[in-house]
Amino acid sequence: MIPLYALITYLFFKRSDFNYGEILVFRLYLFSFLFIVLSLIHLLKLIFPHPGTRYIELPDIVMWTAITNLNFFDQLKKPGVIIRTVFTIGLSFLVASSVQDFLIRTF
Repeated sequence: MIPLYALITYLFFKRSDFNYGEILVFRLYLFSFLFIVLSLIHLLKLIFPHPGTRYIELPDIVMWTAITNLNFFDQLKKPGVIIRTVFTIGLSFLVASSVQDFLIRTF
């Protein structure tokens, strides 16, 4: 899925000076950090068995992705980067949920 997310990011940030391979590496670094953070959030379920982790996860994903995109695509205007980031996250969640639904129905 990460190559697909990188393609979505590449298409939204096509004006930047980065090619698809560089954006793929950037997304790998982004997702590795998010994986560590989200793993720690899920470990909270061992202490508190009923927290709504999605209310913690989504703001973390949006904030961290926005911060890293602002730093990575620093040659673009900040409002444009934020708007593209929101659309990128939304489209990525849509693709992920569609693939998840497809896999659940198929298997």
